[in-house]
Amino acid sequence: KGGTTTTDTFLLTDLIEEFRKIIEPQIEQEEGKLILPRSVQALSLMGDQEAILGILLNLVNNSIQSAGKGVTVEITIISSTQQLLVLHIKDNGPGVPAAIVDKIFTPFFTTRNDGTGLGLAVAQATLRALHGSIRYIENSVGAKFEVSLALENTDKMLPSGSSQADVCFPPAIKTHP
Repeated sequence: KGGTTTTDTFLLTDLIEEFRKIIEPQIEQEEGKLILPRSVQALSLMGDQEAILGILLNLVNNSIQSAGKGVTVEITIISSTQQLLVLHIKDNGPGVPAAIVDKIFTPFFTTRNDGTGLGLAVAQATLRALHGSIRYIENSVGAKFEVSLALENTDKMLPSGSSQADVCFPPAIKTHP
């Protein structure tokens, strides 16, 4: 799927809602917490919604597999320019060891016995084809990825001065004791 993508416009709210419906049961199963942007403006994205959904699901499934029980996954909208929407996806797992950070986007590189090593490589190729990007960001706790997505037009930007606090909200899933 990383080589062939379609380019359509779709709403960020639709992407987030579809993502939530799919991932929420998996996070609940691990007695975890999912934190999603609460107030999302009507931003239109350019790209292949299903491919981008697959990328977000892959990142969060990696988080679930790494962190296990009690996983916390947070997606925040960091910024919006005229061309790009920037998201951060972070978790509370063990993170990516410094020794392998430069290899994680290499096809067939995996640290899991049952892994194919294609998830992040396909994500990177797909996002490049859609005029976006993905990168790993060093983080004190857990793994953190930055995903940039192409916006449809220039008149739907976040107000300047918006911060993470403006677009984040309490957990979408109840935490389990």
